[in-house]
Amino acid sequence: MKILLTNDDGIEGEGLHALACALKGHTLWVAAPDRNNSAVSHKLTMFEPIICREYDMEGHAAYSVVGTPADCVLLALRALGAVPDVVLAGINDGLNAGSDVFYSGTVAAAYEGRQNGIPSIALSQHTRPPQAPLSADARDACFRYYAQWTAEHIEWLYSLAKQTEGVLNVNFPACYPPRGIRAARTVRTNYVTSYRRDGDSYRMQFHPPMPAEDEGDITLLREGYLTMTPLRMNLTDDEAMKQWKL
Repeated sequence: MKILLTNDDGIEGEGLHALACALKGHTLWVAAPDRNNSAVSHKLTMFEPIICREYDMEGHAAYSVVGTPADCVLLALRALGAVPDVVLAGINDGLNAGSDVFYSGTVAAAYEGRQNGIPSIALSQHTRPPQAPLSADARDACFRYYAQWTAEHIEWLYSLAKQTEGVLNVNFPACYPPRGIRAARTVRTNYVTSYRRDGDSYRMQFHPPMPAEDEGDITLLREGYLTMTPLRMNLTDDEAMKQWKL
């Protein structure tokens, strides 16, 4: 299979390297940001040049891009010669569930692939469960396990991605093997956000998100399930439009 790999953690991301290693035997193009681009959503670089440097990724030709995850996908498709069957974004260090999907550079990269007519999959690893973040060794082991799982199930994942008009959002639990695989709704997330002031600057303080509803993707992930969610491209609220009677 021909695959375009990207992420938002950056070209040095452990999940990206694990995935590139597990997918040996496939035709790969790799284009990823030169640094961490978490929570940049679907930002595109429009008014300044994009610097792109060659990089060796587990024996595959790759590109380190001074840009966003969406930049990486569009640049690979339009300028770097990538002609993939599928776009894989990840494996992200941290889940992309609940309302995270609106902020995620990983999910946005998958959306950029789908916007260009290519079935696309976002892959994310839950590494910060509420009780305690995973240790470095446990995180690495999860990345390796789920990278191999992805490689073994790539044809099935591709078939599911083709069935949705949007993207397939896959989240791996903070354990392996998972308790099972569940199709999961993306639920609204209640964020507790605060800022610490330092002179005339402010730094965001992160707190574990709480799902506003039960039986959604976040709850299932915390219970040890691997979750899969088809995300739409069309954000129109059709029911509200019907009520307007315009």
